[in-house]
Amino acid sequence: MLTIHLSQPSSRHRYVVDVLRDWYDLPVEFSDAQVHPERVTAVWQGREVASWKRHVLGEEGVGGEAEVAWTKWDEGGEEPCTIWLPCAVDEEGRGLAMDPLAATFWALTCWGERNPDLERDQHGRPLASDMPWSHHPGRVFCHGTELEARLQHRWPWLELMWVGLLRSWDVSIPRGLRFQPTVDVDVAFKHLGRSRLKHVALQVRDALLGRWNTVLERLRVVRGLETDPYDTFGFLHEVHSQEALTWFVLAADRSRPFDIGLNPELDVLPSLVESLSNHAGSGDVCWHPGYKAMNDSHVCQREANRFWSWPSANREMIRAHFLRSEPSRDWVRWEAMGVAHDASLGWARDVGFRAGTSRPFHAYDVGEERVLALKIHPVAIMDSALKAGLGWKPDRAAQEMDRLMTVVSEVGGVWMSCWHNTSVSEVDGWKGWRATYLHMVQSARSLA
Repeated sequence: MLTIHLSQPSSRHRYVVDVLRDWYDLPVEFSDAQVHPERVTAVWQGREVASWKRHVLGEEGVGGEAEVAWTKWDEGGEEPCTIWLPCAVDEEGRGLAMDPLAATFWALTCWGERNPDLERDQHGRPLASDMPWSHHPGRVFCHGTELEARLQHRWPWLELMWVGLLRSWDVSIPRGLRFQPTVDVDVAFKHLGRSRLKHVALQVRDALLGRWNTVLERLRVVRGLETDPYDTFGFLHEVHSQEALTWFVLAADRSRPFDIGLNPELDVLPSLVESLSNHAGSGDVCWHPGYKAMNDSHVCQREANRFWSWPSANREMIRAHFLRSEPSRDWVRWEAMGVAHDASLGWARDVGFRAGTSRPFHAYDVGEERVLALKIHPVAIMDSALKAGLGWKPDRAAQEMDRLMTVVSEVGGVWMSCWHNTSVSEVDGWKGWRATYLHMVQSARSLA
């Protein structure tokens, strides 16, 4: 039993402890016996293992005015881990240099994104390059792997902290990686799925522009002489025949330049949803809210109602198009709509973990100081971030993923990949990326 000696624990403290119970199957209880009001003590099986000064961020009602300093933390041991952590406290050498409960709350609520001056991209997504850790000097280390400190967001640093603490307290935490492959379907087919009138209009347009290869390709595909280039669904089903595969299908009304999928009023998408759900390894086909839906609540509800009315559609889980997830706004909205799981939390232009963790966790509404029924599933990596955001070539992407997966495996974490049916098509700039995907799958399985 892990006993946390803490005077009058807040709802934030209780939330964090519930997360620890869930992550590590850890028996944890609070005790207010013989405790200093400004200190916290951790006792494992009757032995005091750590103490620290209580940070103000763990108290209900404390907002952005709270000062959150960072400190460099060294785990020590035979294979040392060195990372930067928030919620540092001035202890003059007594106890831990930070409050791990407050640091966990900071991470899981994406507190760093609450800064109104935070730099964002053209789609309103946060940039890792402007987050607090981006200004730290030197390098961070984890069991033989190292990174520049400004890139710490690529690691599940919150898990590194807790696994380091727990193992140093003689709590057994298993290693190994849990692989959760997911596929986003933004444009299901390159040529199929359009009305006859649309098909003719596209042929005329491409002919006038001199795109004769496209004209001929479309003609062969429509006549059934070759497979549509974006129809990689059979390939993905075969690759994952022995494991669960989750699909997120865009079913938004066409609105250029970002919602450019197939017409959801036709039969093509409902039929595809039903087809994708028939997977030997099991899996679900879920709603992929469109770009416009993230800004307009009426559009959002209309999309949801339409998608959820289709046979075999999963109502429980969603992923926002473009990963346009705003925790302080969207988590409450998804819960109100009855969504149970959100897989939108990831870096759209980088790799790694926006909440410092690879493991799923329940969302917390800071405004109302309550735990939400919604569970967040962090995205480790997205194909477009590798190619467009970071500018990596296929071979470089494979090497970097191997290094990141090794760290995730060290803490017994989860590797949720976000790929697209188009990025394993070997066309339209994705030549060579199918091999990278297969490499990732093989590496993830080897670390299980």
